[in-house]
Amino acid sequence: MRRYNLICGLFLAVYMGYGSGGVRAETKTLGLGLSLGEPTGLSGKLFIDDSHAIAAGLSFSFIDDNLHLHGDYLLHFRNRLTLLEGGDWIPYVGVGGKFRIWHNKATGDDGLSIRIPLGIAVHLDIAPLDVFFEFVPGMRLLPATDADLGAALGARWYF
Repeated sequence: MRRYNLICGLFLAVYMGYGSGGVRAETKTLGLGLSLGEPTGLSGKLFIDDSHAIAAGLSFSFIDDNLHLHGDYLLHFRNRLTLLEGGDWIPYVGVGGKFRIWHNKATGDDGLSIRIPLGIAVHLDIAPLDVFFEFVPGMRLLPATDADLGAALGARWYF
């Protein structure tokens, strides 16, 4: 068992460090980073294949004064728009959910929303990094039905 753990650890270390210079974000599968906007927080994305990914975030909303956890299933359109040199611009759309903690401090209600992220990610040529912008319309379902909007600018480093 000890040998197995050592081999797995070495494999993981080599895999994560292999080719980190000059490798594009799209050749790696797991990205971790930050997003700034409404809400602001940690961001992660795991590519299932070239076009499909699962994204998640743990963020704080300064407008609604709450902490939220979201998860999305994303479809990327890999037509590789080359608007500027240095990276591919890849639009995406998705569907997901959001759980708000401390949604209403007066009543202590938590909240639940559905969300539809619409975005574009720039996968850079020079590093395993993507920079993204997304606009996220949605609908609050609990504790009451209401519109739910968000937008963020962020970056993720891929491993």
